[in-house]
Amino acid sequence: MQTKKVRACDIHVSGTAFAYDTDPLLVRCHCVGLYVGKRGSGKNLAATALLERLTFHRIFVITPTESFQSNKEQMDRLNVCADDVFDCDDVGSVDKIIAAMNQERDDWEKYKADLARYERLMKLIRSDRPIHDIPPDILQQFFMHGDFVRPKHKYNGARPMCAVLFDDVLCSPVLLKGIRKVNSLVIRHRHISPLKEGGALGISVFFLTQTYRCQVGGISKAIRGHCTFLCLFRTKNKNELHEVMEEAAGEVAPETFLRVYDQAVQDKHDFLMVDFHPRDPSMQFRRGYNEIIIPT
Repeated sequence: MQTKKVRACDIHVSGTAFAYDTDPLLVRCHCVGLYVGKRGSGKNLAATALLERLTFHRIFVITPTESFQSNKEQMDRLNVCADDVFDCDDVGSVDKIIAAMNQERDDWEKYKADLARYERLMKLIRSDRPIHDIPPDILQQFFMHGDFVRPKHKYNGARPMCAVLFDDVLCSPVLLKGIRKVNSLVIRHRHISPLKEGGALGISVFFLTQTYRCQVGGISKAIRGHCTFLCLFRTKNKNELHEVMEEAAGEVAPETFLRVYDQAVQDKHDFLMVDFHPRDPSMQFRRGYNEIIIPT
């Protein structure tokens, strides 16, 4: 078979699907993470540990009220604000989170615009230009208490990095009546809250669930298909294990998946972590977070 290059039609890939820098040993963000394990397996503890290390500025939680209270110690570690916790019976919770994200974007863009004006003012003041030639609106904007005050931002000017955690929401209204909104959030997670300069703030999404698939009110195929990493805890349900293996077959060979799973889940709270977008191919599989498994 002969081939011939057509240079005018070359496609050059640029940019990245991950907008935020994270520790080289952690998953990249934005991400969609799925934690699957039975009650008492350690899903909450594992998810909290990763969320803590990723240093999000703001974390939203959708969960039954009683579940949040029972996991309050872990939520306190993440500095989750009470106003950012939504009951899974509230089908409008996703809309409220997007509205809060848009406000984060507006605040950050306003801060950047104000900072540019402030730096322009400081440059004019340090110049030889007479003070009465400086536009009065700029002088008035930053002059208070007898001095010129630099604009402030609640994250010290950092681009807001946010996440939403869905915990114990199987068969709840948010995954029944509100499933289209949840699917849309996951599908568009990198494009939530678009910026004037291009791109978007985006949001990372985490799901904690006892079952990988559910006929109604479960983790939909759209969510599973956009998963960037999976944490699978020990399960005696061989059907569920094969369901996970089949859906991961596009990224992981079935025989490799079973071998690394057996290697990963040796103790009660062990889990196999599969990173579908690893920084390095050798880091695709882990036992927990801290032990890399390299299939041979």
